[in-house]
Amino acid sequence: MKKEIVILSGGFDPIHSGHISMFEEARQYGEIVVLLNSDEWLIRKKGSFFMDWNDRESVARNITGVIDVLHFNDDDGTAVQGIMDVTKKYPNHKISFGNGGDRTKQTTPETKFCSENNVNEIFNVGGGKTQSSSNILDKWRDSPMPRPWGEWHSYREFDIDNNKAKLKSLIVKPGQRLSYQKHNNRNEHWFVIKGKATIVLNDKEHVIDTFNHFDIAVGEWHQLINNGNEELIVVEVQYGKECIEEDIERK
Repeated sequence: MKKEIVILSGGFDPIHSGHISMFEEARQYGEIVVLLNSDEWLIRKKGSFFMDWNDRESVARNITGVIDVLHFNDDDGTAVQGIMDVTKKYPNHKISFGNGGDRTKQTTPETKFCSENNVNEIFNVGGGKTQSSSNILDKWRDSPMPRPWGEWHSYREFDIDNNKAKLKSLIVKPGQRLSYQKHNNRNEHWFVIKGKATIVLNDKEHVIDTFNHFDIAVGEWHQLINNGNEELIVVEVQYGKECIEEDIERK
């Protein structure tokens, strides 16, 4: 009797509870071979990757029931080449291709290849999709950092020609203010998208209305104040040699 292998494919970036349910059920059908999508595939699908291929491979390889983790050519957006690689590497095994709860024959591009090459398909492995990597990362990226004056959100950082840039938002409660501060390695560009901002720059006060902007250079003392009756929202673009929270000096 042939040994059985179940193929599971995906980015698994990061692995979450829904994936674990998928692996647990797949173990009931046979040993698991993971076709782990490339970093480039994740960039094409989601715009970026959270964990690189080597880190994701290390995690997947140590899940109970997994006997192999393979890199494969996913340039066409499917796992067809990977399934072909598994059939060649394990010619004496019965091969099944497992799909999660959000896949059907109509939405699975590998179905035609499987039916033509004696590869069984298993659907709804792990049950309904209860979690997604994208949702986890979206919540992580947009996690608010509470402060006495309100909260700030950090969205993305960039490395550009040996310089840094960061995109943030500041939400200031009515009647609240940030500390009077300066930075030694970054400039800041503030754009007001809600409310009216009072900005103190080097002891001189400026009032900035909604949909107007203000620039703060390296080394300039500045303070953001909300003197209004509604929340103040400012989009902040940092840029310079470093964009880190530790680069701050307060009075």
